[in-house]
Amino acid sequence: MAHRALVAYERPNGNYDLHRSRWGGSDLSLARRIAEDTPFGGAQTGAARVRRGPSLGSSPRPVDRRPVVTDLDFDGVVDAVDFRQHEALFAVAADYDTTAYLSLWFGLPTVSEPSLTDGREDADERSRSNPRSTSSHEDAAGTSSGEPSLADAREDAGALVAADPDGGPYGGPRLRRWFRATKAVVADVVAEGTVSRDEAAAYLADRAREHVGERREVIVRE
Repeated sequence: MAHRALVAYERPNGNYDLHRSRWGGSDLSLARRIAEDTPFGGAQTGAARVRRGPSLGSSPRPVDRRPVVTDLDFDGVVDAVDFRQHEALFAVAADYDTTAYLSLWFGLPTVSEPSLTDGREDADERSRSNPRSTSSHEDAAGTSSGEPSLADAREDAGALVAADPDGGPYGGPRLRRWFRATKAVVADVVAEGTVSRDEAAAYLADRAREHVGERREVIVRE
């Protein structure tokens, strides 16, 4: 089974070239395989040696040789992550030291909010008290729809957590199980109409930061 991920290789100017991977995103093990001799995570040949980052050879590797975009700053790399599709982001420094970020999506695509149809006054009150909160039946442009638009910013919200590719309490599998359990509880609360999707996303961001504390880096995209 493929596990989609993005791999960002640092360039001499400090920006990054972004590549796709379909392997190693689930347990983050790809981070252990990327090295100067194996920049694509697999056996390397002389023809594929690189000056600084991956080259454009044709042999299959866990990481696609051809970049999808080049010369991005790190903010651009984070913006390129699709939390609905990518399970991980691997940031590869110039010396091939690799940081594995677990992708956590805050979206709740299967959850409806009954309070927004049966108690619109409550939703209006939340909107007045929280300017960032909007009805799940309106997209960012105010267009009415039966379900939240994928263009809505909150459907793209999520976090990247620097995880330990060697496992342990901050390894990818454990962090993913913790997040799924936490998100399931939040989904139930949203379905009951107790909180809005915006409030749920903010809560998940706070919980991600609290769970790892200062021990691991957390990048939140709202």
